[in-house]
Amino acid sequence: MIERGLAEKLRQRLQRFPAVGVLGARQVGKTTLVRELLASLAQPFVFIDAERPSDRRKIEVNPEFFLEMHRDKLVVIDEVQHLPALFPLLRAEIDEIRKAGRFLLLGSGSPELLRQSSESLAGRISYLELGPLNLLEVPTDWQRLWLLGGFPEIWKESLNQSDAHEWLQAYIATLIGRDLPMMGLSARKLDLFRFISMLAYLQGQPENAAELSRSLGVSQPTVKNAIDFLEHAFLIQRLPAWHTNLPKRMVKVPRLYFRDSGLLHQLLHISSLDELLAHPIAGHSFEGFIISQCKALLPTNWEMYFYRTQDGTEADIVLVKANKVRFLVEVKLGASEKVTKSMRQSMCDLQPDRLLIVGAKEADFMLDEQIQVLGPSAWVTFLHSLK
Repeated sequence: MIERGLAEKLRQRLQRFPAVGVLGARQVGKTTLVRELLASLAQPFVFIDAERPSDRRKIEVNPEFFLEMHRDKLVVIDEVQHLPALFPLLRAEIDEIRKAGRFLLLGSGSPELLRQSSESLAGRISYLELGPLNLLEVPTDWQRLWLLGGFPEIWKESLNQSDAHEWLQAYIATLIGRDLPMMGLSARKLDLFRFISMLAYLQGQPENAAELSRSLGVSQPTVKNAIDFLEHAFLIQRLPAWHTNLPKRMVKVPRLYFRDSGLLHQLLHISSLDELLAHPIAGHSFEGFIISQCKALLPTNWEMYFYRTQDGTEADIVLVKANKVRFLVEVKLGASEKVTKSMRQSMCDLQPDRLLIVGAKEADFMLDEQIQVLGPSAWVTFLHSLK
């Protein structure tokens, strides 16, 4: 069993907040994480799976009575997005009896996606995000993690690489045919598959709703809404641009990345490391993989951006704390020790504490007093050390 880095943080939040939400993509391991926690708690609990009709009826018949009857227990509701009408009742229940560890809500969407009514749990709930497995959780094989992604099912000992690809293929089919429409993304099955596949080919590229709308024959607002939805469903992420007061014209359009590299590669029909390294997407895929590790491990008081000017000066990742640029990161799948003119200019523009060059070769050394070369393992160790 792989120990998830979020486990201890979840335990601590339950001791402090009336409600805790664990959010993340489908099949990312939320239920397993919570069941392991429940097995170690002395507190009694009731577990409701909102996707199971028999469980859902337990609440829907008389929700007020259900909540009142279980006031002495931790109420756990899995896939809570299927019960949007429950949120106002949870708010009232928490306001009546405000104590820690009353509700644990699991959902496959962001707080924005879960907010289906005018009522919310703002000020009453602490949200935690569970992503795919990261390199601190499976440190032994970063190339396999990059190729196949971090869905826990893929990392079962009984699954070989062929089984992993079959699982990913089935995941995509279920995602498009059932899960996304159930969560509210309405589109014909073929159109939705085409849209997500097109996004895969745009990995690491600026968001371009106009180009996508022309290719798909739909309006730009439809495209933007679909991208918003996929972001809130934890399938893709927008990396925003860092803006400065420099007298330069800067690129401000966010870049798009898939949250899980295995899902990206399955959409592109990449089935081996050799195929991946020979594919035109390889560089942007590795960049997204490094960004996903940052997304998983960066402390909440840090922010992540990219930087690019109209004259081509850029940094793949800009790490910011308290509105100050602390680190610039250049991701290099190939040779990782070459310092380019663009890197030097971005350092001159943004004045970071250090420039980090993250490559595919395991390394951790200083090129000079301001430039450090890191491999994937050293990169996540660095992220884990940030406070």
